[in-house]
Amino acid sequence: MRALTLATLGLAAGPAAALTPLPPACAYSGDTAEGRGIVFVATHANRFVSYITTDDTDREWFYLEHCPTGQTLRARSAPRTASLGNTRHPENVRQVMFNALDAREGYTMGDIQGLLRAEGVATKRTTARAESCACHENFPDAVGAKTPYKKDTK
Repeated sequence: MRALTLATLGLAAGPAAALTPLPPACAYSGDTAEGRGIVFVATHANRFVSYITTDDTDREWFYLEHCPTGQTLRARSAPRTASLGNTRHPENVRQVMFNALDAREGYTMGDIQGLLRAEGVATKRTTARAESCACHENFPDAVGAKTPYKKDTK
């Protein structure tokens, strides 16, 4: 098993389990990530959350965020109109990401980024300066030095 680090994900609960009960209020509520509406939120062990947004070109943007530190991995799929054989199709990106999150062996954020990049998926690592809706709803005591969450206004 890989050595445990701050970003190690010893994750057991799958995305389906995380959606029972209803997802946090930020999913489908008008809250956004980088200007795109949040359509899915799941929680994971060690204070990680994942969420998905969509854009005007029908791509899905996947986020994995460590709430206490704000470390975030972002991945972008091909449009949903792409062939299912395309490794960057949203279903395939979702499968790679959630298979790693559901694995018995812990994966670091870097490991998951490597798995996605091996499939040709564009990824980026950042550190959030503001608390996300998903972290606020699921781990409100993990705001740390980030600016506290504020509901998006339109």
